[in-house]
Amino acid sequence: ALIITLMVTALLVAVIVEFVYRTYISTARAGNFYGSQRAALLAANGVEVASGAMGRLLRLTPHLRMENNRLDFSRTEGDYKIDIRVEDELARLSTDVVYSATGVEIDSAWSPFTRLLKSLDLDAGLVESLADWIDSDEEPRAYGAETGDYYAGLAIPYKSPNARLGSVEELMMVKGYTPAIFRLLKGYVTVYNPNGKVNINTAPRPVLLALSGDMTEEMVDALIERRMAEAFKSPSDLMSVPGFDIVGIELQNRIAVKSDIYRVFSRARAGQSIREVEAVVKIGGEVRYWRQR
Repeated sequence: ALIITLMVTALLVAVIVEFVYRTYISTARAGNFYGSQRAALLAANGVEVASGAMGRLLRLTPHLRMENNRLDFSRTEGDYKIDIRVEDELARLSTDVVYSATGVEIDSAWSPFTRLLKSLDLDAGLVESLADWIDSDEEPRAYGAETGDYYAGLAIPYKSPNARLGSVEELMMVKGYTPAIFRLLKGYVTVYNPNGKVNINTAPRPVLLALSGDMTEEMVDALIERRMAEAFKSPSDLMSVPGFDIVGIELQNRIAVKSDIYRVFSRARAGQSIREVEAVVKIGGEVRYWRQR
């Protein structure tokens, strides 16, 4: 695990150094650039750098492990500083708890989502309001809400889209998902995991606990200990972990051991100006989400 961590750090630091130097040269030549513009450029390009570095890293180590589902990197060069954090989106539970066309529960997502809510001491009925937000009918579930009975009557009315979430921030438009609840959930759920399979090499403890009703703290400890000693190369490897002889069979179609979609947080400082970019990127593919501030 230490060797992997050092290799990851060395690779990304090398790439970041090269990037910061190129950005410094290009912006220094443009005398009309203000600090905020330089910081914005550095933060935006930081996402590209991280994506490229992750692509190279995954070719070397496809079954990447992450402590607490994150890799952190930082580099300072002159009056420039860039901080990059990378998180695995497939280490999170899917928000696709029902099929939008029929409203039928997707048990591989519904049950873990419900268990996650309970483990965080949140109302398990929140899964029903999310289901109503997604499904195409206008019949509210017992703890849910539809346009006619709830959203249309708000001070600023709006309609439920009857479609899967476009971003995890959309949860705050769903009945019951207050900003405080969203802050608790946002690190454990994703809209970018349509098949619902969770990467057990990177998933944080609350997500692992939610995978099965039979999962215990001791089993999660054993899983984490095993993955830090040696990455899981196949879902079937879970069967060799003590305590997973039965639960491991149940989880075979619900787990993965690698990922190709990551969330990148890039924060750059140029002089006194600071800019941040948050993006979801598919390695070797397109950008799925982008927010800059």
